[in-house]
Amino acid sequence: MRSDDTTVVLVHGAWAVGSSWGSVIASLKAQGIKAVAAPMPLTSLADNVRQLVEQLRGSMPLSCWSVTPMRVQCDRGNALRKNQGAVYVAALAPGEGETVADVFYRGEPHPKAPKLGPDENALTWLPEDAFADAFAQNALPETQGVLAAVQRPIAIPCITTPVGVPSWRSLPSWYLLAEDDRMIVAETQRFMAERTKPACGRIRSIIRQASQRPPLSSTSSTKQYVTSVDSNRKGRLGMNEQRIATDRLAAFSDAVMAVTITIMVLELKAPDDANFPSLLPLWPTAIGYAAGYLFIAIIWINHHHLLRFVRHATPRLIWINFAHLFVVSLLPFATAWMTRSQSAAAPVTVYAAIFLLVDTAYLVFEREIMAQTDSSMMPDRARLLARRRSPVALAIFAVAPLTSPFIPLLGCGLICCALVLYVRRRHSAGSLPDGSIYNLA
Repeated sequence: MRSDDTTVVLVHGAWAVGSSWGSVIASLKAQGIKAVAAPMPLTSLADNVRQLVEQLRGSMPLSCWSVTPMRVQCDRGNALRKNQGAVYVAALAPGEGETVADVFYRGEPHPKAPKLGPDENALTWLPEDAFADAFAQNALPETQGVLAAVQRPIAIPCITTPVGVPSWRSLPSWYLLAEDDRMIVAETQRFMAERTKPACGRIRSIIRQASQRPPLSSTSSTKQYVTSVDSNRKGRLGMNEQRIATDRLAAFSDAVMAVTITIMVLELKAPDDANFPSLLPLWPTAIGYAAGYLFIAIIWINHHHLLRFVRHATPRLIWINFAHLFVVSLLPFATAWMTRSQSAAAPVTVYAAIFLLVDTAYLVFEREIMAQTDSSMMPDRARLLARRRSPVALAIFAVAPLTSPFIPLLGCGLICCALVLYVRRRHSAGSLPDGSIYNLA
């Protein structure tokens, strides 16, 4: 018997019920692993999520998933933060903004796949002969008959509602591919298996002669796979617990940038006279503050988008981020010196040099994240766009401190030109979770 508190939560999908996991549950319990089946209402995506949240109220380090996609949100309660893994068993795994139908119909259906459509109650049932032809063709005839008799239909909102941030973007994920699946064809499963693989490694298995219901048609292989995932997770658990969560890294970075902007705005002193001409002497301060504020805003936007690709904040990434934030924190000093000196040569040179350091540190930060991100999450087109624009902006920032000792205003102008390159927004459909990138440098 095992002494840990692992609980495997098994989730059924369309046209199935929780009892379809019966043999897997019995096997896991025989090995001392707690296992429960979460009954999914299949009435809407929100109802399914609520049901899963209730099932995850205890200590649930590992979840085993089936067809229905769930968006596990960390803000729904501390119980969900304890969920440490997701196993997709011949399942659909939509990305952010996608629907179940988008993924289900992305490829050509199997010749024996049934034609599906809702009834007058907006419920989709599986035809009885489809259980033998496509849903569980490798199961015993009596099992197929029982499945048809107890099937739970799926409502249209379940498959037409776009999902939010999927769990596989933040949780270690595994995929069990059923090659003989006639409902979700093997090509579609391979696509999902590739994009759900975790940055820290993966177990991916293929069952050669398995239908849409591996727990019934390939019971032994399914049980062995879930057990191997649990063992693999335990081997890495100690290491994962030592890593700082990405949300803490983002929160700390947000705080540093917010404090930096606050310090900069304190330099905007109100004039003593109550008239508009008294504002004119403040123009160097206003321009310096505006440029610094815009640069930090651009940094924050890019920082926000890049961190969405980070599943685990490694020590190397954390220290690179600290170095980046350090040079960002120097902006208030340089801005104050430049504005108080009325844009003298030496202060403007330091101001431009800090912009160069910030951009350089950001590029190192960006490259580190891009190196950890596979092509299914950040396509080559997005990477190429970032690499093409990076040298241009960096070159402009590099020229600015060289010209500032001789022509300070030219140095300021070059900084503004470099910022324009960042502000221009480029679209690259499908390259990022939200379909766009903000000039990753």
